[in-house]
Amino acid sequence: MGTMKSAMRDVFICHAGEDKESIVRPLARALRASHISYWLDEAEISWGESLTGKVNEGLRNSTYTIVVLSQSFIGKNWPQRELNAVLNIEATSGQTKVLPLLVGTEPQITRILTKYPLLNDKLYIVWKGDPAPVVQELKKKLSPKSSDQQQEESELPIPIPRIRKQFSDREKDVFLRTAFEMIQQYFKDALNKLREQDHDVETEFTVLNPMKISASVYVQGELKNQCVIWLGSSFGGNQICYREGRNINVQNDHSLNDWLSVETDEYSLYLRPGGLGFFQHEQRVDPRKGAEYLWKRFTELV
Repeated sequence: MGTMKSAMRDVFICHAGEDKESIVRPLARALRASHISYWLDEAEISWGESLTGKVNEGLRNSTYTIVVLSQSFIGKNWPQRELNAVLNIEATSGQTKVLPLLVGTEPQITRILTKYPLLNDKLYIVWKGDPAPVVQELKKKLSPKSSDQQQEESELPIPIPRIRKQFSDREKDVFLRTAFEMIQQYFKDALNKLREQDHDVETEFTVLNPMKISASVYVQGELKNQCVIWLGSSFGGNQICYREGRNINVQNDHSLNDWLSVETDEYSLYLRPGGLGFFQHEQRVDPRKGAEYLWKRFTELV
């Protein structure tokens, strides 16, 4: 139930605080009445406990994550970090984890999906004030299939064709900005972890402007590597640009060591590394892998 501790849950509820009273608590009550276990921050985190540790535990130990996507959700750092984390779990495991619950009018929902292009290909539920449809669909997800159903599906596979898409410049720009935000958060978290694991290491992370960050690593006071990552335009298109070196000029955007550009295969959007120097075998990455790609480059010289 909602007050259980350190146990597997059916669902994690990711949300903005503004939606707790009108959406999240009624949904939690309906889940409890249907004997569906859930993770909700106010029932799980006690005074003095680590927010990050408890949230990571909740995400790791939940079968699904309901993401309450509303106007309040947009721009909130903590819920978006939870969303990025579970999207990464989904990408690496290959299992469906994110269940979008959209809140608002049609124009508002369109803006939300534009903000989060990685969710565009997911079937979502629109919140209409009643948790019953959400609970009903969640029960279907949680109900194990009978052996007869599994055998029938294996014997009668239904090929589903992929549908070609035309991606607009706007969609590509939003995808690129979303990827940059994920890379920014990844570097910030990774630098903190690197510093925590080794007392000889000091790090610096700076947001130079909304479209540019810098990172530095020092070992026993000696600068080992520094990089700048920015949204820019090089070689004829918009990219996430990367430059590294010791004591580099962070204001210089005219030279770079690598980049991530947005491309499409007519079915989805993805990032392609420039492949200058390291990791030339990487041909196609999602935003999370793009962040890992640049982090590996950066720490190769540390």
